Amino acid sequence: MLLDLREKVRNSKPIKYTLITVICIPFALVGIGSYLTGGSAPPVATVNGEEISQVALDQAYRFQRAQLAQMFGGQLPEGLASDTALREQARDQLINQSVVQSAVEEAGFAVGDQTLARAIQNNPAFQLDGQFNQEAYRRALQGGGRSPAQFEQDLRSQTALNQFSEGLVESGFTLPGEAKRADELSRQIRKVDVLNLSLAAKQEGIEVSDEDIQAYFDENADSYQFPDRAKVQYIELNATDQAEAIDILDEDALAYYEDNKRTYVTPEQRSVSHILLEADGDSEVEEKTKQATDLIAQLNEGGDFAALASEFSDDPGSADAGGSLGPILPGQMVPVFENAVNDLTDIGGISAPVISQYGVHIIKLDEIQAESGKPFEEVKDDIVATLKQNQSDQEFNEIREQLEETAFDFSDELTTAAAETGLEVQTTDWVDVESDNGELFSNSALMQAVFSDEVLLDGLNSEVIQLAPKHVVVLRVLDSEGPRPKTIDDVRDEIKTTLQSMRAAEQLDALAAELKDKVSAGEDMAALAEADDAITAQLGESVERSGSALDGSVVNSIFSAAKPTEGSATVSNITTANGDRVVYAIRSIELAESPEEDAPVAAVANPRAGSAAFTAMVQSMRSRAKIDLNDSALVPGAGSAY
Repeated sequence: MLLDLREKVRNSKPIKYTLITVICIPFALVGIGSYLTGGSAPPVATVNGEEISQVALDQAYRFQRAQLAQMFGGQLPEGLASDTALREQARDQLINQSVVQSAVEEAGFAVGDQTLARAIQNNPAFQLDGQFNQEAYRRALQGGGRSPAQFEQDLRSQTALNQFSEGLVESGFTLPGEAKRADELSRQIRKVDVLNLSLAAKQEGIEVSDEDIQAYFDENADSYQFPDRAKVQYIELNATDQAEAIDILDEDALAYYEDNKRTYVTPEQRSVSHILLEADGDSEVEEKTKQATDLIAQLNEGGDFAALASEFSDDPGSADAGGSLGPILPGQMVPVFENAVNDLTDIGGISAPVISQYGVHIIKLDEIQAESGKPFEEVKDDIVATLKQNQSDQEFNEIREQLEETAFDFSDELTTAAAETGLEVQTTDWVDVESDNGELFSNSALMQAVFSDEVLLDGLNSEVIQLAPKHVVVLRVLDSEGPRPKTIDDVRDEIKTTLQSMRAAEQLDALAAELKDKVSAGEDMAALAEADDAITAQLGESVERSGSALDGSVVNSIFSAAKPTEGSATVSNITTANGDRVVYAIRSIELAESPEEDAPVAAVANPRAGSAAFTAMVQSMRSRAKIDLNDSALVPGAGSAY
């Protein structure tokens, strides 16, 4: 239906992947128009008066989630990203698309009828045997529920959007001086001395009294609450459990072994050589048979088979190899030839003349490789496991379909689904998102289903939730409770850790400021490190931009700091993501040896610079646009599509 973006990108520059990801991913499922309008639910955002519908957000979210899942083998890793975060990213993409689309329209980018026709005719989705097919085009549009007029308008808009973005990206360039400066910056090595101030080490020595804990709790009691909790009824279907319960009869396993014997046993193989005397008609057959008899007599008197084959054989494929055909597999040769081979019993034995449709053959047995492989008893356990898995897979698919249909048809109870499938209805104790709910209900997809509006508020059965390729669960909520206040005993240890962390952070901030002043004054950093157990020193470090000897945020800070002047160091401090503080002194800057002998002498195309310019332009347009956001629409279930 849409222009084949993947094919287009595959034949273009790599930077276009970035553009299509940022701008065009939402177009992969539906037309441009449907992203900006439609749906009865409140819009998720309004951009310069143009509404972005809940339907558009749902479609973009599902596509983004599917793409991420594909990257991880079909299932998102637990904790990778919340649904709300993914929906927010999808909404940002739609907003970017809207502002860029406005710019495209204002700039007058357009696609002519001939260009549009070529794009449609060259789309493989609309072709049959490499040629555009009107019926394939019609079926594709019907499958997407779109009219030709709507599709063609969307295709015009999308192609114009691509022209606009690619034109800016591909016009990016780098001047020789810029390239040289960028190369020098990439090769910088900064010599630094570092003092690491450990938050965890500082916390260990901080005492917190019961009075401090009580005071903090009294001040922040409203923030300490147990989350929503529920008691859940569920049916679990696991192919592994099914396989273990299946019995396989010995005769069934043996039948499988016989039917698949080539998997386990290599049959006897016979390697042969032959001399072929081609014959056309009965008269020639008689003549060639006499010639073959003479050759056999020579062989019986000690003649060399390979030499005679090279001289007399009419088989060009084997004559130069002394007549060798190598191993003969069952069914490979015509029956009369194969029967003659099987009649030979001694290595080096010579057959009588063998007549086939190809002529007259003289066959020599070169080698016999006896049957080899594993007997049934040796592979029986593996066969039984295979048969169990095959049967359980078949049963799993049948029961899953039955479970899905029954749980949907009887959406306010699970008893009927259990009776129809022969599975057990199980019940949990209270579960919530903070507690250890056991292996099964630690799964984020299950917990998300438990606390969804459809299950928690409407009292309906969940959809069948896939936990693994052959492991699914359907559930419903029996009872639920909203947030409950925690007592001080519930959070005593948590508050103690919080207070220790807060006080340790205050002490580290003061210590970091003091150390920065002392280092700037020229005091010895090794001696400063010995003054406090929470301080460790890394002296004389050679730091590269891509180095891993220091925390990434510290490396970024070091390379963002000003160059040291002669005779003095650049001193600064930073707080890392884990709460540690770092004080560093940049002593000098060196350049690593360049792998390039000659610096660039002319401006060169730089799509990466063009991409950065395009990104900056989009952000600039967003900053000028009037954007109204509806954050409540980011919650799953907020719109009509859920």
